[in-house]
Amino acid sequence: PAAQVRAEELRDVLARLIDTGKGRTAAKLRAYLRAAFGLAMRAGLDPTLPEALTAFDIQSNPADRLPSLAQFSKALDRALTLPELHAFWRRVDASADSPARDALIACMYLGGQRPTQLLRATPQLVDVSGAALTLLDPKGRDRHANPRRHVLPIHEELMPVLRRRLAQTQGVESPLFSTAGRVPLRKEIVAALVEDIEKEMQAAGELERGPFSMRDLRRTAETQMAALGISSDVRAQIQSHGLGDIQARHYDRHDYMPEKRTAFTLWAQRFRGL
Repeated sequence: PAAQVRAEELRDVLARLIDTGKGRTAAKLRAYLRAAFGLAMRAGLDPTLPEALTAFDIQSNPADRLPSLAQFSKALDRALTLPELHAFWRRVDASADSPARDALIACMYLGGQRPTQLLRATPQLVDVSGAALTLLDPKGRDRHANPRRHVLPIHEELMPVLRRRLAQTQGVESPLFSTAGRVPLRKEIVAALVEDIEKEMQAAGELERGPFSMRDLRRTAETQMAALGISSDVRAQIQSHGLGDIQARHYDRHDYMPEKRTAFTLWAQRFRGL
């Protein structure tokens, strides 16, 4: 029973992960546990929370006593160099058709979007006539109940991919990227494709700075767009980060679509080596 869980027991769970070299996973698990226990504790007083949570009868949060494991959450700095980026794209472009490949292509043309958010997309969020895709961004304080609508222009080279995905969906609320039509593609499937390409590049001597993973593509996109002279404000609008200040929340109502379209044109030329 959750009310009987002790901090020492949670400590043992995290220690097992750390012992197997999964420190980052342990840090995430600690955060999830702390949030879950905290939610159940507030349920008795917060009328907006499900009443069913009160049945857990949580009076204290055992995860509060656990250290944050911040040493496993250090910022990463791997970004692909321009030659690496070109080699990566050539291999993506030449890979076999699959939902994972389509999702990876979309991540690239959309300026390094978070795969988890992209894979939640449904046909009702695609505006073909307006060449725009809306993603729902739940990241940030109090955004889970009301996620931010993150609208992005669709590059002309990406449109055929999205049309193909739309033709294979089973309804407006079906996942856009799916192998079975009803279940969204897991980000691990897309990450596995990136890993396969990374291994091919490594074997071919195309890596200048060592191994990389899918999460490094987002950093690469921002780094290369900065090198193209795209402002930090526009990059923030593209990647939906740093938009929680008072100015962004209450005063800036510009949708930045013209700036995003220009940025995506430059970025697509960049990674395709044009």
